[in-house]
Amino acid sequence: MRDGADSGGGQSGCRAQGVIYVGRKQPMMHMPVLETERLQIRPFTLDDLEAIHHLLDVELSQVEFGTTGAKTLHTRQQWLQWTILSYEQ
Repeated sequence: MRDGADSGGGQSGCRAQGVIYVGRKQPMMHMPVLETERLQIRPFTLDDLEAIHHLLDVELSQVEFGTTGAKTLHTRQQWLQWTILSYEQ
């Protein structure tokens, strides 16, 4: 397998025959995209960082989720990377 272009955060990724690799040579679990006319549910990507940070840490910063509160962009990036890596089997 070949590594793809750097997708940010030092992670490299490539897609081969429907299998996604992120920074490692182990395949990620296939996560189907669920789509309706008005909604699309898909796995997170590193490109989602700004939107996730804005929604969870800016717009919803005062909502009680049972966590320690709003996170910095760097902390949210670490969480997002952990989340993406957890898709691995």
